[in-house]
Amino acid sequence: MIITMRQPKLAFCFAARVLSVLVIIFALLTGHAHAASEQRTVESGKSFTVPSENDLVDQSGSLKGKVAISKSDPKGLTYTAPEVDNTFTETVKFTDGSTPKTIDVTIVPSQVYSAAFKTLFVLFVVAILLESALAIIFNWRVFLALFDGRGMRTVISVVLALVVTWNFDLDVLSDLIKVYGGGSSKGDPTLGKIITALILAGGSSGVNNILITLGYRSRKTEEDVAPRPKDTDSWIAVRLKRERVMKGPVLVHIGPSGANPMPVVGVITGEKDARKPGIMDYFFRDKGRFPNSGGYTIAPGLYEVWVSGHNDAGALMTKRSEPIAIGVRAIVDIELKL
Repeated sequence: MIITMRQPKLAFCFAARVLSVLVIIFALLTGHAHAASEQRTVESGKSFTVPSENDLVDQSGSLKGKVAISKSDPKGLTYTAPEVDNTFTETVKFTDGSTPKTIDVTIVPSQVYSAAFKTLFVLFVVAILLESALAIIFNWRVFLALFDGRGMRTVISVVLALVVTWNFDLDVLSDLIKVYGGGSSKGDPTLGKIITALILAGGSSGVNNILITLGYRSRKTEEDVAPRPKDTDSWIAVRLKRERVMKGPVLVHIGPSGANPMPVVGVITGEKDARKPGIMDYFFRDKGRFPNSGGYTIAPGLYEVWVSGHNDAGALMTKRSEPIAIGVRAIVDIELKL
């Protein structure tokens, strides 16, 4: 019996590193020195409010815009942008109770603001259309049976988004640079199309986050977010290595230690050994594993795992694990030989 605590897979680690590098490069290119600052975009002449339960103190100094602090309910800081013809950024500094905070505010002229919104709105609509078109594939029973949805969905989404951006000459990155820069974009349009495709592949929720960050849509409040499940569960998975039961279904029993009879929670149908974790786990379901992907949800506690099946002679064979103490939010893989 082999028990492993599941670790982040190599591809995810690599993707995280690549993303980190891209974020650093973006920060250097855009010249943002305030890594921890909140970013806001506001149309010239408009205002936004930062609510707070604490007393706020303005520490911005000289600004082109106006800052007003409300100390009565509702408490908060209101920033009003000046009327301008050119895009610029200034930093609002204040203390929220005893916590210093900064907001980098980008003020955009009305005509630029409107043009940028139209460009992003087109991106948002296209992302919704792609999601609707792909839903029939991703919800197809054959697709769900053959592929691990998370890995294959990403590949299909990126490929389709690339086809759309090239076929319709969609380059939102270059369009936005032209709008905010007030001139033509000198960059390679190929890079702009690739980045546009990656944004589209992220779905409408990703585009919506861009609209929220840039101030075109209101920020979500806690009430707007669907309730999340409590962190009181754990995941357990069983990998089967066939040695005596070379074919046929193998029942998986998972239950509290000492339970009799041990309940059946699933079946492993694959006739080959559970393959070693690898890149193919992102695309195809592992039929030598229960469940095929993800984990079987259990409450924390002391558990035993059984597998049982019949060999070629028809004799019932079983293999039982040692009792395993599983903690909160644990992700455990167990390998049993049968």
